[in-house]
Order: sequence, then C-alpha cells, then structure tokens
Amino acid sequence: MNPTSTQPELPPRAGRSELFPSGRLTFLAPRPLPTGLPPVDHGHAVGEVNGGYLDFGAGATSVFGWQATLGGPFFCFLFTAFGVPALAFVLFYWLGNGWPDGIHALQGVFDITLWLGFWGGLFGFFILSLPRWQAYAKLKNVIPTRFNRQRRRFSR
Repeated sequence: MNPTSTQPELPPRAGRSELFPSGRLTFLAPRPLPTGLPPVDHGHAVGEVNGGYLDFGAGATSVFGWQATLGGPFFCFLFTAFGVPALAFVLFYWLGNGWPDGIHALQGVFDITLWLGFWGGLFGFFILSLPRWQAYAKLKNVIPTRFNRQRRRFSR
C-alpha cells in the first residue's frame, strides 16, 4: 500500500505503460517468478509499441548517451574558451600590476583558447559520436521480434 494514498495499488497489467522523467516503463507480462538473480536491462529493448504489436530488440538509444555525447565536448569548449582566460585574468591581476596585466592576459589567452576549445570540442564530439553511429548502423540491420498485442476471446 502506498503511504500517501488510502487506496491499495493495483498489480500491473500486461501492455500498460507509465511515463517517468527519463523514459517509459512498459509492462510486458505479469510479475516474473523470482530467480534470485538481479534484473538486467540492456538499454532500451522495446522499439515500437502500438495497439496491434510490440517490437522487442530494436529500441532507441538512451537519453544519457546523447547528453554525454553533446554535453561533454560543449562543456570542454566553454571551459577552455572562457574559463581558462578568466583564470589567467585573475592570476595576472593578483600577481601582476592589476587591471592592465589582467586585461592583457585575458585578451592574449582568449585569442588562443577560443580556437583551441572550438577544435578540441569538435574533435571530442566526433570521437564520442563514432560509437553511436556504429551502433545505429548495426541497429538498422536488426529485425526485431514482434509480439502481437491483440487479445483473442474464446467462446463456448
């Protein structure tokens, strides 16, 4: 029973889907029998789901992988292009002759690190994208297992 509600929770039914912040949970069957082994999820295995069928084995790639592929190089670009010049400004301001040395260091370091960060971020993006492109090329050739979701009723 959920402590925040007064109604008991219903057991999940096959075919029901629930959304949560990072994806979707699809119940394929009633609860499995306990085996003593931990559950294993190899990424998003469920591909297309509609009223007639469910494709298993050809799911889309995870959201976190795309966030890491795009966010990592972008963060490195921002840090290299703007963080390193700001650090140089602070160091030359404290250790040099104040504003003139700090501004001169900021301009000189920014001229170098902007392009260094741009090309480094672009290189990092392509390096991190390579495994994703290879996985997508393999996924295009996979024929998923299709499960019929329509129920049949038997009459006597």
